[in-house]
Amino acid sequence: MKMIAMVAVALAALVAALAGVGMAWQTSQALEQANAALAGAESRLEKARAEVLAMQAETAVLRSDFAAQKLAAERLQAELVGAQAYLDAEKAAGARLREELTRAREQLASLGRSRSAQMTPGTPAIPGHPIAIRAVPPFAVKAAPAGRAIGAAVPAK
Repeated sequence: MKMIAMVAVALAALVAALAGVGMAWQTSQALEQANAALAGAESRLEKARAEVLAMQAETAVLRSDFAAQKLAAERLQAELVGAQAYLDAEKAAGARLREELTRAREQLASLGRSRSAQMTPGTPAIPGHPIAIRAVPPFAVKAAPAGRAIGAAVPAK
C-alpha cells in the first residue's frame, strides 16, 4: 500500500507537473503571440512615424510655396491697382484733351464765322498783321570754279 500510495503521489505529481508544463506552454505560446503582435504594432508605428515625418516635410514645402504664391499674388494685386490708377488717369487725361479739342474746334469755328463776316477782299486775316505773299524766284546751285579749294590744306612745296 505504501507503494500504491507512492505511485499515486508520484502519478499525481506527474499529472501536476504535466499540467504545469501545459500551462507554461500555453502561457509561452500566448507570450510569443503577444510579442509577435507587439513587434507588428511597433513596425506599423515606425512606418506611421516615417509617414508623419514625410508629411510634415511636405507640409513645410507646401507652406513655403503658399507663402511665395501669396507674396506674388500681393505683388500682382499691387501692380493691378497701379495699372488701374494709371488707366483711370489716362482716361481722365483723354477726356480732358477731347474737351479741349472740342472747345478749340468751337472757337475756331466761331472765329471763322465771325472773320468771314468781317473780311472783305484785300483786308488782312488778322488786323494789324498784313499778310504778304510773294513768289520766290527759282534758283540753281552752281558749282565752284575749278582750282584750289578754299580752306583746304595744301601740301608744302
